[in-house]
Amino acid sequence: MNTIPRNFAELPSTPSAVMDFSSLRLLLDRDIFAFLDGTSPVYESYRKAWIKLNSKGGPELATSVILGYARENEQVRAALSLLDRIVCHEHLVIDSVTLEAEFHNRRVVLQHLENLRDRLPFLIPISVPSPVYEAAANVIRTRREAISPFRHDLTHTDFDAADKNFHDGLHRTDRTRLYCFADSGDVAERAVFYGLVASAAQVPLIVSQNKEFLLKKLARVIYQSHPVLFGIHTNLVTTALATVGANELPDTPGAVAIQLPPLAESILISALVHHESLYTELHRVRVKPEAVAYRTLVFKLEQALRGSLASQVQAQRVLKDLHGHIENWAIDPDLGVKYVRRTLKFDKLPLVGWVFELLGAGEWKFKDPILTKPDAHLRFISGWFRPLDL
Repeated sequence: MNTIPRNFAELPSTPSAVMDFSSLRLLLDRDIFAFLDGTSPVYESYRKAWIKLNSKGGPELATSVILGYARENEQVRAALSLLDRIVCHEHLVIDSVTLEAEFHNRRVVLQHLENLRDRLPFLIPISVPSPVYEAAANVIRTRREAISPFRHDLTHTDFDAADKNFHDGLHRTDRTRLYCFADSGDVAERAVFYGLVASAAQVPLIVSQNKEFLLKKLARVIYQSHPVLFGIHTNLVTTALATVGANELPDTPGAVAIQLPPLAESILISALVHHESLYTELHRVRVKPEAVAYRTLVFKLEQALRGSLASQVQAQRVLKDLHGHIENWAIDPDLGVKYVRRTLKFDKLPLVGWVFELLGAGEWKFKDPILTKPDAHLRFISGWFRPLDL
């Protein structure tokens, strides 16, 4: 499962996900990089606030306030949401053609990318073949009338303005003029482009929260199903968010953006508790056997949903079962772990019981846990509802 893909053709056989360049550019941002690396004034303010609030009102108060700060900061919120996806995919693929383009700060970007890959070694540049670009461009050109009603959805955001400026500059370069980003400086068309690239690669797609909202609306236009296009993990997180608070996904980009995935919240709070950077905590979570089991499950389900009708039916059954567990965990504070009171008589222990009998030792009452949901991937998901490990 740890085989690193070397080219576009190998992606379907590895647990990979395609990341759009706007999301990568967010991680390359100097301020965001410093925040995730634990060296920025913003992160230091979070750390001090956690210590102060925890000493006065305990971890629940500190958690509530800190998460409020994170949700109100657009860049922090977006970066944390990306960390959630990073934990849940083995390899993250970016299009190396975009990195070769002659945009004005190319040297700076490549240096930042090198620093970022020191923190995220599973970030892999792979060149998307030009026929994939051209095919995506042709699809978009024939569907522009269907896409046009959605173009206004993101045009009002500052993030989109920066995104558009970057892509417009990239489009003007000789290297990519013919086919890169579907010959488009339009947000909706680029969103569809990335969806089509992920579809061609047969892997999930990682995009910004706002672009994800738009792609969900455009799913019918590009003939893709929600679980396959956005990834099983996104599907499960949406279920978790709906279960713990929102009855249904809000219908505006702004409303979608104020949410934080439960795993992202857990990473932030745990980093503050352990006095570590978010990158350090990210790696600590990624290597857990439960996280590895979860990534394996996501990969297998993604494959099944692209397979035969029988495999698709089986995958849907597994997803339905997972949704049921999430609903139970949201109302069960023990997260599926039940306890039975038992009594241990020391003098009955095999081989050594006579020692306790001589000493006059009596008995010990204890709570014996019964793991009703023992699978590793289930323990990983249940942890989303118990973010503090104090």
